[in-house]
Amino acid sequence: MKISLVKNNRMLTAFTLLALTVVLVLGITSLREDTADANGSNGGFRQSVAGTYLVLEEGTKTFFLLTFTEDGNFWALPSAGSLFGFTNHHGTWERRDKPRIIVRSIVFSLDTDKKTAAPVDVGWDLTFANEVDGKFQNVSGTISVKVFAPGQNPLTSTAEPVDKFSDTLKDGQRVTVE
Repeated sequence: MKISLVKNNRMLTAFTLLALTVVLVLGITSLREDTADANGSNGGFRQSVAGTYLVLEEGTKTFFLLTFTEDGNFWALPSAGSLFGFTNHHGTWERRDKPRIIVRSIVFSLDTDKKTAAPVDVGWDLTFANEVDGKFQNVSGTISVKVFAPGQNPLTSTAEPVDKFSDTLKDGQRVTVE
């Protein structure tokens, strides 16, 4: 009976060690994939997105230059920003699912007298397409714009927008060197 108990304990110990090893290996593999995607190494999603794209805003028939960095920063330069009284966009982006990201940027809307600026919170929902050599070539999506009163902080939960509108972005192409 004693030999049987020792044998069972050894089998239980071996099984426990095997199970822990499997969990550890799976955890490390999962961590590597997350880390690679988060820092853009190993051909990750962030590297596929990073770059500058020329995108048409459908409603206004104007363009944006959208720039995405691997570390999650975002800039947008509106072609008609000065006509509509908007400054450039600065913000951050994150992956929702391949090939979709969301972006949040802040921009300022200048009054006609250019003495006051209202903060504007812009949400972008973008989908990338046509991956060539690890880089997406096209982007499209929507923007949702919330305009706040001058002096109001759009990042607080109590801020109420004074105006809202949205538009469609289409035909976005990666800017490349020829």
